Amino acid sequence: MTFPQGLVNELAVNRETTLQFSRMLLEVGAPAWQRWQAVRSLECYRDLVLGRSEPDLSSIIAKLAQLGKQERNLDLEVPPTEEELAIIRGKMDPAEPVLVQTMRGDMRVLHDTPARGRSISSG
Repeated sequence: MTFPQGLVNELAVNRETTLQFSRMLLEVGAPAWQRWQAVRSLECYRDLVLGRSEPDLSSIIAKLAQLGKQERNLDLEVPPTEEELAIIRGKMDPAEPVLVQTMRGDMRVLHDTPARGRSISSG
């Protein structure tokens, strides 16, 4: 990443630092689903900003997804109920346009889908 001052700064993304980051989040009380999202963010950074496909973080992501589902008592083999979808969508800012609220909710559901290993129909 290049900054206007000419500084170049890259976040090191490897399995060791990813695991350290996840453990640090665990130590401060972050639930597994938040650690899962954080590691997925590192994976996106690696792919989109660094333009790399290595290291493979899929096993870490899969494990955190599994732990997150267990913490939330979700059955991985059963499609989510409307109540679960509402929880995943979360609270929306009523000051935002309805279109933006709908998009945010749908994106949250889509981001939750890969960890479930199942398709979700939101409407």
